[in-house]
Amino acid sequence: MAPPFHCDHGHGIKLGENVFINYNGTMLDGGIITIVGGGVTVCPGVTIGDHGIIGAGSVVVKDIPSDSIAVGNPCRVIRKVNTNQ
Repeated sequence: MAPPFHCDHGHGIKLGENVFINYNGTMLDGGIITIVGGGVTVCPGVTIGDHGIIGAGSVVVKDIPSDSIAVGNPCRVIRKVNTNQ
């Protein structure tokens, strides 16, 4: 992790192996944030909505709506998350 890093609480963040958070990382962890790093690049100013899933190797250049699965370079939504389980 490259400094500085900012978060709300510090106990709602779960990181997988080999995750790297670059400079000025900010996580608002009032809810649980889970990151299992797979070479994803999230460009500055981009928001990934609640329950968003981003495929390994993706480059996220624009906002991803909540409850979406998105993949690719540039990253695009391929379907909604199935919440009927």
